[in-house]
Amino acid sequence: MPTRVCDSAGGSRPTVTVDKDVRSRTTGEADAVEQPIPHKVYRAVRESIIRGEYPPHLRLSEENLAKELGVSRVPLREGFRMLSRDGFIHQRPHRSAVVREWTPDQVSELYDVRLVFEVKAAGLAAQRVAGGGDPRPLWETLDSIRDGQAPLDPLTAAELSTRFHRTMVELTENPLLISIVEPLFPQMVWHSYLTRNHQPGVSHREHATIAEAITAGDPALAEATTYVHIRRGREMSLKAAEH
Repeated sequence: MPTRVCDSAGGSRPTVTVDKDVRSRTTGEADAVEQPIPHKVYRAVRESIIRGEYPPHLRLSEENLAKELGVSRVPLREGFRMLSRDGFIHQRPHRSAVVREWTPDQVSELYDVRLVFEVKAAGLAAQRVAGGGDPRPLWETLDSIRDGQAPLDPLTAAELSTRFHRTMVELTENPLLISIVEPLFPQMVWHSYLTRNHQPGVSHREHATIAEAITAGDPALAEATTYVHIRRGREMSLKAAEH
């Protein structure tokens, strides 16, 4: 097990060396130049959707977007396929793609799934740590959020927040569980961004509490704190969907 030191909250955490480039690696920005064109299309359109520049129900013209992004329609359509897969747009045969709108029922469905599988993942991650697993990736993600002098861009903060959840699930080393939760991460980034103005800072403190429980190897506490965190996120996302 890694050496533990007291943090500012009075708990214990493993000593970590923070990679100063972790923020760019986590958000994928550092690798953007190397990505295939469809992935660049995906990231550009996805960012515009999350930021609200492409609002719900907006029809996405292939011709206009191809010109705007400087790409042909073939990689653009592949990017659209990826966006549809991840729940950002709706595609219908022979019609323009349309930006998705979140209804309260859809928000509830997403969080129902998260409450089952992520809560279980937290407990399994704690079991892994109790058996010798390394919790430092959780703390590295948290440190990357608060590292630096200037406030994070809201989208970067949303991606890093989701990165924490991804890391927690990966700590389970359970391939089936990871494959079930993996498709939810893109939508989690979106919801984290949409709720960015609701009790700012609370999510980070809750993440730290979850990390403490996992680091302590306490499955029951890890599950309980994760449940509270996701339930609060559900309430905030429902409020955002109603406006």
